[in-house]
Amino acid sequence: MCGIAGFIGFPELTGRERHAVLTEMTDTLAHRGPDDAGVYIDEAEGVTLGHRRLSIVDLTAGGHQPMASRSGRFVIIFNGEIYNFGTLRRDLEAAGIALRTRSDTEVLLEGIAQWGLDAMLERAEGMFAFALWDRHQRRLVLVRDHVGIKPLYWSRLGRGLLFASELKALAAFPGFERRLDAASVGSFLRFGYVPAPATIFANVHKLEPGCTITIAEGSELQIRRYWSPRDLRPALQSRRSDVETIEELDALIAGSIAQEMVADVPVGAFLSGGIDSSLVTALARTRASSLHTFSVGFDDPEIDESRHAARVAAHLGTEHHEIVVSARDAAEVIRFLPSMYDEPLSDMAQIPTFLVSRLARQHVTVALSGDGGDELFGGYERYARALSVQDTLRWIPQSVRVTGKLAIASIPNSVWPALAKATGIAPDRLVAKAHRAARMLARQESSDVYRDVISLWSEPPGGFARGDATHPIWREAERLELPPLALFQLIDLETYLPDTILAKVDRASMATSLETRVPLLNRRLIEHALSLPLLMRRRDGIGKWIMRETLYRHVPRALVDRPKQGFGVPMGRWLRGPLYAWADDLLSPSSLAQIEILDPEPIMRRWNEHKSGAADWSYSLWAVLVLIDWWRAWRPGIGMR
Repeated sequence: MCGIAGFIGFPELTGRERHAVLTEMTDTLAHRGPDDAGVYIDEAEGVTLGHRRLSIVDLTAGGHQPMASRSGRFVIIFNGEIYNFGTLRRDLEAAGIALRTRSDTEVLLEGIAQWGLDAMLERAEGMFAFALWDRHQRRLVLVRDHVGIKPLYWSRLGRGLLFASELKALAAFPGFERRLDAASVGSFLRFGYVPAPATIFANVHKLEPGCTITIAEGSELQIRRYWSPRDLRPALQSRRSDVETIEELDALIAGSIAQEMVADVPVGAFLSGGIDSSLVTALARTRASSLHTFSVGFDDPEIDESRHAARVAAHLGTEHHEIVVSARDAAEVIRFLPSMYDEPLSDMAQIPTFLVSRLARQHVTVALSGDGGDELFGGYERYARALSVQDTLRWIPQSVRVTGKLAIASIPNSVWPALAKATGIAPDRLVAKAHRAARMLARQESSDVYRDVISLWSEPPGGFARGDATHPIWREAERLELPPLALFQLIDLETYLPDTILAKVDRASMATSLETRVPLLNRRLIEHALSLPLLMRRRDGIGKWIMRETLYRHVPRALVDRPKQGFGVPMGRWLRGPLYAWADDLLSPSSLAQIEILDPEPIMRRWNEHKSGAADWSYSLWAVLVLIDWWRAWRPGIGMR
């Protein structure tokens, strides 16, 4: 895995100045590529490309980047892996192309030269973000993989364009402006992440998954989508029996894992003991004489899953390693979150993800992950909640909905304390629940219901109104005419998966120079999964039905059948205990005032309720804590810690 950075334009910079600026940018990415560094500068055309390399395939100097094609026409800097490069290599050699290295980068580059960019993107299976300079047509193309496994940021500065794997590399460019985008702050507080194409900064963007950007002399910047999950529709019914469909999925996942285990360095797997990671590990184990697996435990038995992972590991015969996370460990990791994640990211699992990545890096250079299974096969509990709410609303006449909403809105403030006493619910929490119910009664569309279900703050604390949903899916959802479950999955595939799950794993693992691979997100596998009937995804109220049935072929049902926990973190308890002083400082009036668009009153009210034990607001408060802590490190005039 690697890091890339570069820019085009800026004719005022000399060649020496370009080299100095690019070095500043790529030095911020050294953790992504500690093994090698390279620079390409075309001063006449204003093109400057930089690369940091983590050697995975072809450990020799032959994999050095930037890399030029045999013809000299193309120059590439590439972050990622092309998993089917062996097949593509044979196709190129059959066409008479004599390759010089064993690198998948050269296969990608010569494939583009031979077949064209679009044809190569159709052939390639992998995860990637890359920049391609075409010296003949004098154009630069930026490309991001189909589902956003690898990151790519970009920004216009004057008439020039900057790009990089991480935001901190852009911030190293002279003149970069750290100005918060108000709508993005609202999106972050609502969802816990900033959905692409926006970022937390104004005039800085994430290239959306499955998209390219082209910039050429005398032309406007062009953004084009080459692949989209919106083109995939669930079948009404399966053409095969359940058994045949399960066998087909088993073979597809096994094939994806076989591709992604190809490396010239040791490969292991993350193992939580859940459905997805257990299936990935089981199939990986069939292809390896030995396999290292890694899991996280907590000192809180209510959320600790490590014993489940250990049982699965014992059944599969892996060399298992686990780490137990304490509040002290969390406090140490929290210090580095602003520099590790660039943008604020409100996913508490970022803490154990970093720690298990660090553990894994002591034994392997590549780790397989089970991420993507919930989005593809309907596994999240919030899908069930949203479907339940929608089913309930369907049975409530519109007139009753309107009356109920008006009734809640008309309750005087003086009455709430008495209602709270009668129900035993804290007054502020009761008001929040009632107002959320009123909003639900007003909802007409599936996307509106789902948006409320997944919101950390139904009304983000500030002047954001409804301008905080920055991803176009929220405006376009209902026009897609998808069944509710399929729509919820699509929303997550376009937003939550790339901007939280994959971003979390990429930054945490790259901070330790560990490459993570996600075999469930192979493009062919995604296309297959999204074409399956909904009954294969959720059946009898059970999510990931077909994934479970596939797993039972390899691991006994008794080892994996239990409620989903994931990388649970006891943050509610920690914020009242070991992390209290840190949180109380960040949530003070003077601290909250650092971001002027925030409204401190509802934040401090929730903090007081949480401190007292009247309610657990840890998820919504964690978003504010991460935002304020990040801004302290990133605001103008402050060096990154």
